[in-house]
Amino acid sequence: MKKVTAVLSVFLVSISVLYSTALAAPGLDYIGHYPMHYKPDAQVWKWSTSVAYSGGGDFRICPSGASSAKEYVLWENDPGEDNDDHVGRVTLEPRECYTFRDIGRFVDGDNRKAEFYVTTRTASARSIAFLD
Repeated sequence: MKKVTAVLSVFLVSISVLYSTALAAPGLDYIGHYPMHYKPDAQVWKWSTSVAYSGGGDFRICPSGASSAKEYVLWENDPGEDNDDHVGRVTLEPRECYTFRDIGRFVDGDNRKAEFYVTTRTASARSIAFLD
């Protein structure tokens, strides 16, 4: 049993390393996978991730679970209602990633971070990996 557990552990670690390496882009660090959540009160962009913090520079998104091309919108979260900044919009094929360049102008606040989240119109991805 110990042998099976050890082999399974090595396999899972190997898959994790390979997957995170595939997402990686030179100079960017993996932040994590952020699940998409349904927002019934939203007028257009019904699906959203939670906020990920960025120090500026470039910011990469990699949706997972989409079965066809979908449009994604990157926003910078600001306090108050309807104060969020539109960063950019991109249409991606399944397993495709996109890097938003030079997003340092969105760094603000006491934490000196940009607070990014992604929205989409449909349940197009289960989660989105963020790299900063």
